[in-house]
Amino acid sequence: MDCGNNDILQRLVLLHFSGKGRGYAMPLTTVHRLMESDALVAVDGLEECSVHITVTSPPYPMIRMWDSIFSEQDDRVARAFEAQDGEKAFEAIHSRFDQLWSLLHSKTSDGGILCINIGDATRSIGGRFRSFSNHARIISGCVRAGFDMLPEIVWRKQSNRPNKFLGSGMLPPTAYPSQEHEFILIFRKGGPRRFENTDARARRRRSAFFWEERNRWFSDLWDDIHGVRQNSGSLRERNRTAAYPAELPYRLINMFSIIGDTVLDPFSGTGSTSVAAAASCRNSISVESSESLVSMSSARMLDCIDECVSLVSGRIASHIKFISSRDRRGKHRSQRYGFGVVSSQERDIAIPVPLSVSADGEGRFTVLYEE
Repeated sequence: MDCGNNDILQRLVLLHFSGKGRGYAMPLTTVHRLMESDALVAVDGLEECSVHITVTSPPYPMIRMWDSIFSEQDDRVARAFEAQDGEKAFEAIHSRFDQLWSLLHSKTSDGGILCINIGDATRSIGGRFRSFSNHARIISGCVRAGFDMLPEIVWRKQSNRPNKFLGSGMLPPTAYPSQEHEFILIFRKGGPRRFENTDARARRRRSAFFWEERNRWFSDLWDDIHGVRQNSGSLRERNRTAAYPAELPYRLINMFSIIGDTVLDPFSGTGSTSVAAAASCRNSISVESSESLVSMSSARMLDCIDECVSLVSGRIASHIKFISSRDRRGKHRSQRYGFGVVSSQERDIAIPVPLSVSADGEGRFTVLYEE
């Protein structure tokens, strides 16, 4: 069976409007807050245990294009760069991150998840070329803050580089491998999350992922999500965003949270996490210190429906293609959509379709899923 995304979307909308399905009760709206603030200040002001999942990609320490940002935030960093002391600069930057991880621990609900996309850095400073292991330093900071580390994911980004090495020539030993991957570090606060009331258990069932999604998403190597180039805004703003595609936070949000949860991104950049949260029927809080990036994110949220629909319909289209290729077309049937699914845990899946978005004052947006 070959179904286009538009056909699938129309079927989804009709099914949601029909109200078919056992015990159907979806949130009608989600709320998305966009804050212009320093991450430490904004996170400190959040309620205790109010965040179910954080998905973020902070500026990468020791990447030259972010030196000025880190130097503006902390005099110790500026002095270390002036002295060409890479180790002191590296540690000073991460000590500020340590404060954030500690704050996030108190703001995260029991069993809540922290996902950090980070890359390591290589550079010459003080006449020495070396690698700076950002992912290892963040792991130690988050564990000291009280989080338990879960298995990480390696995100292998496709590269257009003609050469797979740093340095010059073919003579050893002064060439080095180039880094074409980043890390998605995953942490949890305490033990597994408990769902102790009827509403939470029902929302968890509706938030299930498909069998084939589980097999693909929970691999420790992701090589099917491509990086994106940021083409809008000034050169300074393009240099400071290094935006990740919305598909990445969309996948993480659906892996580690349920419908109606609250998603936080303390380094929101161009707003990919808030768009992914809207597509997933989760609430979101996004924090960004740059006024121009906040403006870009606001415009993106107001125009996010097509992007959200693409994520939702693409997910359904992928499942229909998968299930139609199986000999038995699935052992079970979806209660809401009628197509086949592999396991009984998938029978209650209900994926809300975003229909409209409105601005409800400065930095606040509401996404509507049902009439």
